Amino acid sequence: MKFLLPYPISIVIPVFNEEKALKKVYMELMETLSEQFEGFEIIYVNDASTDDTKAQLEEMEKQDSRVSVFHHFKNEGQSKALFTGIQNANFETVVMMDGDEQYDPRDILELCGLLQDKVRLVSGKRDNRKDSFLYKTFSFIGNSLIAFFFRMEKFDLGCGLKVGYKKDLISLPYFKYVHRYLQIIYFNSGLEIAQVEINHRPRTTGQSKYSIWKVLNIIPRLLWLKFYKPRLNYLQR
Repeated sequence: MKFLLPYPISIVIPVFNEEKALKKVYMELMETLSEQFEGFEIIYVNDASTDDTKAQLEEMEKQDSRVSVFHHFKNEGQSKALFTGIQNANFETVVMMDGDEQYDPRDILELCGLLQDKVRLVSGKRDNRKDSFLYKTFSFIGNSLIAFFFRMEKFDLGCGLKVGYKKDLISLPYFKYVHRYLQIIYFNSGLEIAQVEINHRPRTTGQSKYSIWKVLNIIPRLLWLKFYKPRLNYLQR
């Protein structure tokens, strides 16, 4: 069988109380990745879920050797969960993806196809975002202001579907919510980044983890990113 991309990838999925979405996301990934990639693994990081997520993930791990599950004993947040998954990835190409059904696994191939030695990070772009009017408005205004503030291309910073190299991702300066600012850190590091429009789908299960408080928390971090200019650790002087 000839695969569309002849190298293996690691999919890292942080989850918190996503019991109703787990099976559908897993089945979609299996169907898509088996036809496109020579090899793959799916790494779930359970961020101290209080529903049936833990039991379902452990059952998946027993049934499929391509699935690995890691558990946080307390809720650490999405950034920490991503770092746990990335550190345990076995392959150099790492796909970061939310586990809430809103991202289409068929988009992974195009993102991976754009990744190369020159382009170090590729992100999805939700031009037809299927979220509430409030979230879409905050996102549009925020991304526009950030692009102006940093004098960089306008990116969909909040998109949960991204692909990069493990070497770079484990070298990110860790802080809470760092996953929202990857493009800025790569930009500060002088690395090329790209984005591609993806198919964003409505959330049909669970609840969004975003809030107005999280939006307001962005301001001091943006000031720090602008004036301190943190970069990937291996590029720091």
